[in-house]
Amino acid sequence: MAGEKNVNGNVEILFLYCDIKDAEGNVVTANYYPLGCLTSNGITKNNETKEGTITKCNKSPEPSYVRSSYTLTGDAVAIENDGIRASYNAVSDAMDKSIDENKPVFWKIETTLEDGSKETKFGKGLLTELSRTAPADGEVTWSVNLLGIGKISNTDLHV
Repeated sequence: MAGEKNVNGNVEILFLYCDIKDAEGNVVTANYYPLGCLTSNGITKNNETKEGTITKCNKSPEPSYVRSSYTLTGDAVAIENDGIRASYNAVSDAMDKSIDENKPVFWKIETTLEDGSKETKFGKGLLTELSRTAPADGEVTWSVNLLGIGKISNTDLHV
């Protein structure tokens, strides 16, 4: 696949669940769409907690978890798949649709390990930032920030 980069021997591809369009711009289906080969990315997990409620019977209650979230950041090189250009435009369209419908996007990162096996992680969240760089003599790249909702999963959250 064009644009693949090895990161410590691994290839990581970011996919977004979105409408897949034909050359005329008509929606033909919806599925996970390969958006780019990650050249760098980071995930920061967060857990909100609350202090325990002091009662007559429990003078020092332990804190508890309230909600899990995460922030996913990534820089990617645009790739091609089966003649369909996977690029900033696909991410931008998914971001606009998510905002218009007030719904999260679903994503997956597929990592090809050195031995050829694959590891896939899934999540959902809100696209909060998107930028694109298209130098005159280099590859088209883009950066994305996503505020994750819930936990990152080993199973598809979209189904």
